[in-house]
Amino acid sequence: MKAIILVVITLVGFFVNWRYLKKALGQIAEKNKLERAAFKRALNYPMTIVWYGYLFAFFAGLTLNNLVFR
Repeated sequence: MKAIILVVITLVGFFVNWRYLKKALGQIAEKNKLERAAFKRALNYPMTIVWYGYLFAFFAGLTLNNLVFR
């Protein structure tokens, strides 16, 4: 039962994380249409990618730590 709950939490976490990542990238694209400076447009993406990458790693680590590396 514990394994099923962990896998479900991970899958739901991945799904929600993916939805919000797409939403954030869409908002950045809209924001960048109004920005004239290229370096400011480029700086909008890295921290967003780092944050959502961290969340993906968290959910993957949650399952790996509790199911594989007992």
